[in-house]
Amino acid sequence: MTLEQRQERCDCQNVQYALRRKSLSGEKIEEIRTRQRLRCANMTPEQKQAKYDRKKALRKL
Repeated sequence: MTLEQRQERCDCQNVQYALRRKSLSGEKIEEIRTRQRLRCANMTPEQKQAKYDRKKALRKL
């Protein structure tokens, strides 16, 4: 896992945690979500499928 992928995963987890605890400002949450949307928009279909498969595999654990 690259540093960028690790950071994206941490950001995603932080947003989910912050939403539960209401600890991040709305502006910060929106900034992180926008960055995630842009990253996903720039992915090839193969990368999107691989990301989906990884998430699906993690849910089964």
